[in-house]
Amino acid sequence: MQLTRFYWCDERLMRPDGVVLQIGVANTQVANALKENWPTMRHVMVEASRKNAWKFVAMNAALAAERGPVKLWLGKKPYEHSTFGKPASCVGSEIVRGLTLASMLDEIELPEVDLLLCNCEGAEMHLLLQLAGHVGCGVRQACIALHYGHVQYYSLKTLDAMLAQLNGLWDMEFRRPQGLEYVLLTRK
Repeated sequence: MQLTRFYWCDERLMRPDGVVLQIGVANTQVANALKENWPTMRHVMVEASRKNAWKFVAMNAALAAERGPVKLWLGKKPYEHSTFGKPASCVGSEIVRGLTLASMLDEIELPEVDLLLCNCEGAEMHLLLQLAGHVGCGVRQACIALHYGHVQYYSLKTLDAMLAQLNGLWDMEFRRPQGLEYVLLTRK
């Protein structure tokens, strides 16, 4: 099922009483599409930028390799913010609360997630590593923006090495809407 031109999912894995976790909120288009298709699902949004978290009524935290403070580099546009690397359009920074996926799920009290949507400007590398571990068992599927091409926070070689760790655990489907790279991971 196509939720927006960027995000998609396997609707057979969605439960009416399930949970969607969105890490990195650029707009409310996804939330509206989810509510239209699954009005009874719980939708939790997490955003690193204080300004954007307030704007979208989201939990203010950044996906990180470990729990603790992290520097969020602020780009000119909200989708240019990153904890993974300093963007070319950097206009400043702020220190934000960093959480691993496991600590995020614990804090929000989510034992299972039907769909994890992630667009966190490079920090998806932390997510991919964490999905290869035990925390990934509680996630049924994940649609993730990859930043190796248009933004180049990391190389394709680095991404391939990270995705190789998911082989045998996840099925992978790739799409390039409007030249941007996304992967849908579905738990085997």
